[in-house]
Amino acid sequence: MIEGLKIERDVSLGAACTVNQGLGEIPRYIGLDTKIDCGVHIAHYSANGSRNVIAGNADFRGSVTTGKDVFAGINATIVNGITLADGCFVGAGAIVTWSYKSAVKLIALRAKPQKYDVEDSAIFIKCLCII
Repeated sequence: MIEGLKIERDVSLGAACTVNQGLGEIPRYIGLDTKIDCGVHIAHYSANGSRNVIAGNADFRGSVTTGKDVFAGINATIVNGITLADGCFVGAGAIVTWSYKSAVKLIALRAKPQKYDVEDSAIFIKCLCII
């Protein structure tokens, strides 16, 4: 155990992860058999349950608590003070701003096509190539 941070066994941390330790008397932890991908940031006072999977560049912004079997997709953001129950699924790019007491699937908004003039786009790309 690092002071203020307990990491259970069979936890894997990818390259360039940042896990901030807890402050004060209550150590924060990463649960048994949790997999954390590259570039993930887990801020102070976060507690992650067993068998979580946290994909690349996810951001847990502090005081985030997850239950068991939680999945956080690539570039997911979970804001300060959020609790996610056992079995929650956070899709790629989702921003979680509410706590959930039961398993739920949270997904980001899908991209919507916009009309544009293809010729204007080609001119813009040509300008970028000149720079």
